[in-house]
Amino acid sequence: MPSKSLRTIRRALGDFPLFAHLASPHIDELAGASRCATFHKDQAIYRAGDPAGEMYVLLAGQVKLALSCNRGNEKVIDVLDPGQSFGEAELFGARPHLAAAVATRPCQVLCIGRDSIYRVMELDPRLALRVMKVLARRQTEMEAELAKRRFYSGSQRVLDYILQQ
Repeated sequence: MPSKSLRTIRRALGDFPLFAHLASPHIDELAGASRCATFHKDQAIYRAGDPAGEMYVLLAGQVKLALSCNRGNEKVIDVLDPGQSFGEAELFGARPHLAAAVATRPCQVLCIGRDSIYRVMELDPRLALRVMKVLARRQTEMEAELAKRRFYSGSQRVLDYILQQ
């Protein structure tokens, strides 16, 4: 009988849209290479320059992804809420993390090992397609945001934000 933590990880993986509808042996493969980690407020999940060996699913709390420069300036790229994943681009690009991921509230994160994800993608190519869709959506969102910052006036950006709310 699987331990309570393994059952919790299996359930979290099965509930996450990226892994939903995967065959049970594939969920077992991912669960075996996963761990739940707890982070305190202001604790780094990873820092810029750290090697990428896992992807992450935020189960509870809040995480910010931010770029920093030598002068101490910080640019927040995204603020993530439960149910969102992060770290995929570096994981599949085989590069170190460019941004840092920091808990802005106490949080619980599911950390899934790279090799396991690669094996499951080979066994079920639908997972690879889902990952590509997630990365393509994020790329499109990032490009749209850059275009707004470059070509919209401050008033236009505020109006756009209000209309989105």
